[in-house]
Amino acid sequence: MRKMADLEFTDYARNRMYQRQVPEDAVYQIVNNADRIIHRRDGRTEYFGNWEGRHLLVVAEGDVEDDDEILVLNVIEDVRRRR
Repeated sequence: MRKMADLEFTDYARNRMYQRQVPEDAVYQIVNNADRIIHRRDGRTEYFGNWEGRHLLVVAEGDVEDDDEILVLNVIEDVRRRR
C-alpha cells in the first residue's frame, strides 16, 4: 500500500487553484492516485489524473514514493487529454 503524501502549496499554486476552481482535495486525489507520473530531469514530478471529469496536471517538487512532504508548484488543466 502506498503512503499518502503530505502536501505543501506555494502561493503561486494556491492562486492558480483558485483561478481554475480546483480544491485542495482534488490535488491530494491526483497526487496520491495519479493515472500517470512523469519524473522530470529538473527534479520535479508531474502527476496526471482526473477529478470530476477534468483532466488535471499537478507539478510538484518531491515524489510520493520517496518523500514525506511534497511541494505543489502548479495545477494545470491538461487540455491535451481533452482531444
